[in-house]
Amino acid sequence: MNVSLEMAKSLYAGRAMDQVDDWHKLCRYLYRLHSTWSGQGPVASNVYSSAGNGVHRIKVDEKEGIVITSHSLGGIKVSDLETDTLLWELSSGYVRAWAHVEYGNGFLIFDRFGEYKEVWRLATHMGTEACTNACAPDVLQSGHSDFAEQRNPSSDLRGHFKPWALLRSPEWGRAFRFVYPTLLVGSFSKAYLFDVESGSLVQTVENTQQVDGVPLGEIHYVEVSDQHVFICGSVELRAFNRTDGRLAFRMSPDEIPDMTQLRAGGLRRVSYPRTRCAEVQPIPLTLDEEISRTLRYFIAVHVCGEDLAILRDDAEVIFIRNYKTAFQKKQPMTNFAVKIRIRDSAYSVDSVRAVYMAFEHGRLATAGVFVFTLDETIHSTSNSSSRNDEHPTLWSQPLAIVCCRVRSLENRTVLNQVSCLQMTESKLFLAHHPLYAPLNTQDEGPKPASASPKTDELAEEALPTEPDPIDEELEHVANDDVDDMLFADDDDDDWLDEDFDINAEDDDQWEPEVRSVVCIDFSP
Repeated sequence: MNVSLEMAKSLYAGRAMDQVDDWHKLCRYLYRLHSTWSGQGPVASNVYSSAGNGVHRIKVDEKEGIVITSHSLGGIKVSDLETDTLLWELSSGYVRAWAHVEYGNGFLIFDRFGEYKEVWRLATHMGTEACTNACAPDVLQSGHSDFAEQRNPSSDLRGHFKPWALLRSPEWGRAFRFVYPTLLVGSFSKAYLFDVESGSLVQTVENTQQVDGVPLGEIHYVEVSDQHVFICGSVELRAFNRTDGRLAFRMSPDEIPDMTQLRAGGLRRVSYPRTRCAEVQPIPLTLDEEISRTLRYFIAVHVCGEDLAILRDDAEVIFIRNYKTAFQKKQPMTNFAVKIRIRDSAYSVDSVRAVYMAFEHGRLATAGVFVFTLDETIHSTSNSSSRNDEHPTLWSQPLAIVCCRVRSLENRTVLNQVSCLQMTESKLFLAHHPLYAPLNTQDEGPKPASASPKTDELAEEALPTEPDPIDEELEHVANDDVDDMLFADDDDDDWLDEDFDINAEDDDQWEPEVRSVVCIDFSP
């Protein structure tokens, strides 16, 4: 099949596509983008001021160029992604405090107290009238929509939303998730699926709480795909078929099937001077045999394409490739899955915990802040074919995962207060304390096009033959024990660096509930 340049560009959301007018520029842009996500290029940072300092949840639409936030004191704001100007808002007197927000394909969904979920739609997407059946918007939505238009007049209505529907679940929902066009609402013992276009309740999954006498427990998170409903409980993770509602998969956080276990290690932090500028650092993945003997629970699950990611409260991540095939149990789970333990949480689980996870575009981000590219053969540009031959302690990568860390986002006290993490094709967003965010580089001119002249040469030739940065670092310690450089030491103080970490609490300006939208920009 012949693919035109415009068709290829339509697969990517970044505004950089506006400058791409030939295949060479497209390949060059994607090469640099994937290189940076692998920890081998420059990044920029920005703190959005228009959203204020009480941010709770964040949603980003890179194609529309908007950032949506809910707030600890109530309200919803929509800001311009490029200019950081306020475009539209619903008042704190209308949207409840700590409202959870979902967004996709122009639909904005947030919860009222009780069983109600409000559905709003981008004004530029309306085309037709809102739902006119039993779930039509009520007078409160209409009145506050008019009020929002008066407060934020606009000729083009960019970033403005209009009421679309008011959905009512048969019972109170403990968690909800929207993946267009389906809204999943999880109650204590049932799961309800709505179609937001029509506002109709299309399916109910019964008896999610008790399976073979084992309870699901308190619901921590829900996820929905085209074929499954996922529910993270305090006792188990469960997946139910959407076709018949039957249980398709279950896993206990304390009885995980046999699979390769890795550690997200890395060179000691003392090897890198501290910086307030955003930087990314490649992190090697090493085989790990340590077993956690403390009772745990799953806090999040996400689907990206055919892959599944599960996050445990101690910052342990499980990847399952081709999860639909894995659920059939015709092959051992080890053929599909890998477990990665993030070393940060191993020293002090009580003070460092997993808070949030984002899984988009074949990449996963979680607290630390660590970013995993799930398939290096597709997304990365490094030539790592000799990595395992020279260093047998490094993992032989059946899933081709690479990892990088965002430096200057390392303060544990601050990271524990992060309430949201979102990822787009080219950017990472956190609800993070503004005083401890990386320095704002938004107005310092354009970033360097690449990490080095060699990267540019490779982009020209599309032949990724540059030396692997992990191998280069390890060459310096060729005669030493490699594990000694990969956090295998027993000296916790070298890593914890307590003076640096706790000064947030000692700072007179430290306020735990203050959070702004902090953006790390990976785009070339």
